[in-house]
This record gives sequence, C-alpha cells and structure tokens, in this order.
Amino acid sequence: MAVFSLFFVELLATSFATLANSDDDGHGHGGGHSHSHSHSHEKRRRTSLPSSLPGEDHLGHVRKHQSIETSQTGQDSASESAHADAVSQAIATGLPAEPKPHDLERALEATEDYASQLISVFIFEFGVVFHSVIIGLTLAVTGDNFTTLYIVLVFHQTFEGLALGTRLAVVPFSKGRRSTPYIMAIAYGLSTPLAIAIGLAARKSYTSNSSKAILIQGIFDSISAGILLYTGLIELMAHEFLFSETFRPVRRGKRRRLFAAYGCMMLGAGLMALLGYWA
Repeated sequence: MAVFSLFFVELLATSFATLANSDDDGHGHGGGHSHSHSHSHEKRRRTSLPSSLPGEDHLGHVRKHQSIETSQTGQDSASESAHADAVSQAIATGLPAEPKPHDLERALEATEDYASQLISVFIFEFGVVFHSVIIGLTLAVTGDNFTTLYIVLVFHQTFEGLALGTRLAVVPFSKGRRSTPYIMAIAYGLSTPLAIAIGLAARKSYTSNSSKAILIQGIFDSISAGILLYTGLIELMAHEFLFSETFRPVRRGKRRRLFAAYGCMMLGAGLMALLGYWA
C-alpha cells in the first residue's frame, strides 16, 4: 500500500509539472512572437520615414533592397529546384533520397522503442513462465489444500495470461518474428501443465516437510517473487505510466485516461492480493 501511495503522489506531481512546463512554453512562444512582431512594426515604421540627409536617394535605397531580396529569392528557388531534381533523379534510379535529420531522429526513436518493448515482454514472459512452473510443482505435491489451491491458481493464471496476451498484442513484431508471440503464448500455456506432470512424477519421492524441500521451495519462491516485483514496479508502473508516450506529456484531456489506468492497476493488484490471501 505504501508503494502504491508513493507512486500515486509521484504520478500527480509529474503530471502537474509537465502540464505547467507546457503552459510556460506556450506563453513564452507567445511573448517572443509579440516581441518580434513589435520589432517588425518598428522596423517597418523606420524604413517608411523619408530621409533628411543631404544627397541620399530613398527611392534608390528601396530599389537596392528590392534587388537584394530578388537575388535571394532567386537563389532559394534555384536551390529548391536543384533539390527537387536530385530527389526525382534518386527516385528514377531506385536510390533513396537524402533523409532529413528529423526523419532520422524519428526512425531512431522508433527503433529504440521497439527494442525496449521486446526486452520488456521477454522479461515479463520469463517471469510468468518461471512463476507458472513453481505453481505447477506446488500444486502437484500439495495435500489437503488441493481444491482451494487449484481454484485460486485458475484465476491467478487467467489474470497473468490476460496481462501477457495484452503485452504480446501491443508489440509490433517484424515480419521475421511474426511467429514469436504465438510461441511465447504457447510456452506460457504449457508451462503449468508440464510442471504439474513433473511434480506428479516426483511426488512419491518428495517429502514436503523436510528441511531440504522447504529450503528449495523458499529459494524458488523468492526468485519468482523478485522477478514479478521487478516486472510490476519497473516495467509496468515506471515504464508505462511515467516514461510511455501514452500518458506523456500529460494534458488535461489525458488525465481521465491516466487515472482510469491507475484504477485498473489498483483493482488488479487487489484481486491478486485477495487470491493470495485465499491461497
């Protein structure tokens, strides 16, 4: 509860700070525009005044400015024409045109976002599969609490399957990796039944009350809990809420969606805690 409370406070502070910075930037741009606008009016007023210096031809001065502007316009049109010819030549020869800097930045950001999504979903897959194996082994060697544990684990695995399926559906896998989400989904679906089969095979030689069995089970449970805690705190709460473009930058219209997502996360955590209490 303390973790969720502190995270909610940080989420509110981040959203209000981002919104305040965006408003300040908008006012700053507006002030800069009005300042430059006033300078342009002042410059226009100065140039429109007649000159009182002896021997100065103001009309000639205007003609000089017009000739300079005409030459600059001609240079700009020539450069644009040359760029258009280069692009058309590149298209005709099958070569890519010269990319613009902002296009390269967007491509780099898309590549980094794709790589981060792949790493996140692989870590989450490893965590839930490892946890499912431990659950299957525990269910196979349990005694009188089998019925209660079975019902709880059915709901538990259903929620984890929904979470993993959502992550796999969001990641835009490349053409060479179209089969990856299906393989990962099948691996998750088979992890618990295979672990149950292994546990049933080793049930006769397994002593649940021995110190060695308790130590091994405690080690595996701690590893599984650590992986799931890392996935929930880092990959979900930090990455999705604080650093994802879905909720950042936070605008007034996106706060409702942000709070709705936070409420869904709290509801899911409460349901999992309730299942853990029953188990």
